[in-house]
Amino acid sequence: MEAPRTRVSSVVLSAADPRGLAAFYVQLLGWTVVRESLGPREGFPPEDAWLMIRSASDDPAVPGFSFQLQWEPDYQPPVWPPEPGAPQMMLHLDIAVESLDPTLRQWLERGRHAIKM
Repeated sequence: MEAPRTRVSSVVLSAADPRGLAAFYVQLLGWTVVRESLGPREGFPPEDAWLMIRSASDDPAVPGFSFQLQWEPDYQPPVWPPEPGAPQMMLHLDIAVESLDPTLRQWLERGRHAIKM
């Protein structure tokens, strides 16, 4: 029996503050918000949100990369390096940069944390 054709249509990241996380990636990567929920769902707190951000592509034949960010009520940020009993990382983004020092400085100025390895 032949398997049906499938494809990954998106990656969704859970967050306590999806709008803030989207703003961070938009600023860091130069991407744009292409879709966004219009406020919290009825009965949910103001943090409730869903957004999709997408990279820009100058070549119409090359689709941009996108991912989505969504609010999770019980979200706990992962701990890295891993610690027993602490929330573990489920995935990470590999981001290539031209120069590490200015990019890391910019990252830290925007409230992200350096990983000690």
